[in-house]
Amino acid sequence: MPHFPCLHFISERLAQSKLYVIFIISGNEPFCIPAWPFSRSAQIKVVRIFRKAYELFPTTPEWVTRLASRPADWNALDRLEARASDTYLIRRTLIQHEIIFSGEGLTLFNVDHIYTFKKQLLRLSETSPLDRNHKRLMESCVHILRRINATYRGVKLSRSYLKRAYGTDLSELTLKEVCGAYLREFSEPGVQGMDVKAESEVPSLPELESPTDGRPTDNFCAPDAMTAVAELSAFMQHLNMTFDEADEADARSPCYDMDSGCVKYPK
Repeated sequence: MPHFPCLHFISERLAQSKLYVIFIISGNEPFCIPAWPFSRSAQIKVVRIFRKAYELFPTTPEWVTRLASRPADWNALDRLEARASDTYLIRRTLIQHEIIFSGEGLTLFNVDHIYTFKKQLLRLSETSPLDRNHKRLMESCVHILRRINATYRGVKLSRSYLKRAYGTDLSELTLKEVCGAYLREFSEPGVQGMDVKAESEVPSLPELESPTDGRPTDNFCAPDAMTAVAELSAFMQHLNMTFDEADEADARSPCYDMDSGCVKYPK
């Protein structure tokens, strides 16, 4: 996350007001959570300082913009208190101890990566592979999972803990897809307890029955057009014919019936 000049301004103003504030913020969601509750008068001062920074600086983080938004002070204060009771998230974030910004009156911690990971997994599960956001969300999930494993070195994130954490739904299929992408990129498992392979298994075409007389029967049905083309080529080779010769002898060449999905042979 880039360091915005407004953060230094906010930190200095908070210190001048004899306040020291720790916020937990997220780069994926525009929210901030105070690490501990503070008085109503302190909340009012905080909101006014944030609004002043929003007015003075053309570029501010999204969570600052949201906290400084109008119309009324009580609206911003409600946002400030909305997640203050989420002690588990606060505790996990402080244990992670990833400081984004630190000043005389303001310190910012990056929110628990496991919380962010589950949020991104949920978003990913709601998109299809054809969605233009699917690839971006997949890359985001793999990147966050890498950061989790780097933060807790030697302790792999387990599937069972991931399912319990923060009480949000977890798509097994989406998690397996992310773990497969992680394994392909880093050549190691991303989540303990997930059975994934580095490469997706590509189903092979079913084997074709070999006819006893060296030629398929009239009622043989091809499973798809590609198999039909392969069978047609084999039959023409049996007759020592090339594709050009077969075009000149349509009456003697078999054809693929699109309606029935069968290779038809001349009587």
